[in-house]
Amino acid sequence: MYYCCTFFKISESVVFLNTLSINGGGPGSVNRTVKKYIKHGNYSAVSKAHDIAIIVLDLPVTTIPFARLPTQTSTTYVNKPAVVAGWGDHRRK
Repeated sequence: MYYCCTFFKISESVVFLNTLSINGGGPGSVNRTVKKYIKHGNYSAVSKAHDIAIIVLDLPVTTIPFARLPTQTSTTYVNKPAVVAGWGDHRRK
């Protein structure tokens, strides 16, 4: 992730939450601007090892419930289908 973060100006970065649209929007969606990126301490620009960053938002997000992860006593999710949505390095024009 950090590799792609290097292409964006923080002042122009927006995070769309709780939406399935690349442009944001929809019931319950939230937009936040990025305050800063914190890259992994061992990130290597040469090998792209540890290519991950924490994205710090300008304001807290309080209207979206946390994702619930399975506990040790919950039903297993092994071999169950899952859905992940994201667009990575996508520049809006």
